[in-house]
Amino acid sequence: GTQLRQRIPDVDRYCDHPLTLAPGMGTVMRALSELILVEGNLLAPEQRGQLATMLIDAVANATNAAPEVQNLRQQPAPSGLDRVRMQAQAYIEVNFALPTLDTEAVAQHCRVSKRYLQAAFAAHDATVNAVIREARLQHCRARLRQPGSAGLSITSIAIEAGFNDLPYFCRAYRAR
Repeated sequence: GTQLRQRIPDVDRYCDHPLTLAPGMGTVMRALSELILVEGNLLAPEQRGQLATMLIDAVANATNAAPEVQNLRQQPAPSGLDRVRMQAQAYIEVNFALPTLDTEAVAQHCRVSKRYLQAAFAAHDATVNAVIREARLQHCRARLRQPGSAGLSITSIAIEAGFNDLPYFCRAYRAR
C-alpha cells in the first residue's frame, strides 16, 4: 500500500473510478500476478521483492496513464469538510429509513464530531437534519406516487421512511 501511494499521488481519489488501461497493460499485470502466485515461493526473497516492485510499477504506470486519472487530477481535491459531507450524504441516502438516524448517528458513522459534521453541511447552507428530512420526504413522495401504494396509509408510508411523528411529517411534507 505504501509503495503504491508513493507512486500514485492521491490514489484514494481514483479507487472508485473505472480506468481505461493502455492496450496490453491488463495482460502484463495479470502475467506478473500469476507469476507471483504460482512461482513466488520458488524465488529467492530479493527476486520476490523485485517481482512485487515490477507489479506495483505496472499498476502505477497504468493508473497514472489512464485518461480518467488525468481528468481527475485537473479537478481540485475535495476538502476535508467536503469529503465528510459526501460520506455523510451517502450514508443518509442508504439509511434514511432508520428512525434513530440523526446527527449523532451520522457523525459516529463518519468518525467525526457532531460539530465538525455540522460545519461540513453549513459550508453548503444545509443542516444534517434537513438532509435526512429531505431524503425521507423524497421517499414518501415516490411511494405516494406509486400505483401499488394505493392501499397503504400515509402513516405507514411515513413510518416506513423513518418518520415516527405523524404531525411532524405532515408539517414537513406540506412545507416541502
